[in-house]
Amino acid sequence: MLEAQNEDLQQIADARSQSNPGARLLQAARQLFHEQGYAAAGINEIIARAGASKKSFYAYYPAKRDLGAAFLQSEEQSLLQLLSALRRKHPEDAAAFLRSWAGHIKKRAAAGKFYGCPLALLSAQAADDFSQLLPQSLERWRRWLESYLRQCSLPNAQKARAAVLSRLILMQYQGAAQMWRLSKDHNYFDLFASASVAALRGQTSAGSGTRRLPTVEA
Repeated sequence: MLEAQNEDLQQIADARSQSNPGARLLQAARQLFHEQGYAAAGINEIIARAGASKKSFYAYYPAKRDLGAAFLQSEEQSLLQLLSALRRKHPEDAAAFLRSWAGHIKKRAAAGKFYGCPLALLSAQAADDFSQLLPQSLERWRRWLESYLRQCSLPNAQKARAAVLSRLILMQYQGAAQMWRLSKDHNYFDLFASASVAALRGQTSAGSGTRRLPTVEA
């Protein structure tokens, strides 16, 4: 059932172009979900910003949840496109990849173009509506990282722990994004990079020294 739902959403996305109402509605929703949050953004406001009609809205999205699901898919695709571009730039250097990722987020945040993790924001505001889609999206993201780490120039012991490292990196990312939302301190993105690189080396910073990370089963 879930696979069929994902295929239906992909077909909808593939059928859109930037000139049709469906694309404009999704773009307007992305802007408003980022600016106001999913719960606060109303259907009428989305329709008005898109320059569409209610008839067009319900033709593409029978309910707001369907628009939220399309938003989630769009955000996941954008994220994986970014990570894939960074991967091409750093095909085997995971540390450089992580620093580039953090630098990209920091730059977007400084320009007012970063709003936090869309998965976390949807989960906080409408967890019941997306209780199945959110974990699936997160797991695809994690598996992408695991696959990349297994291809990087890491010690064999660390490659064997790629599944664990992918979780640690996502945990650092989510923590940095949330702390930035609370404080607007861009230095949390630098900490995301440094803590994640330390995890790649099997260590974690502790004052002026380091200590080994505990072994965690995948």
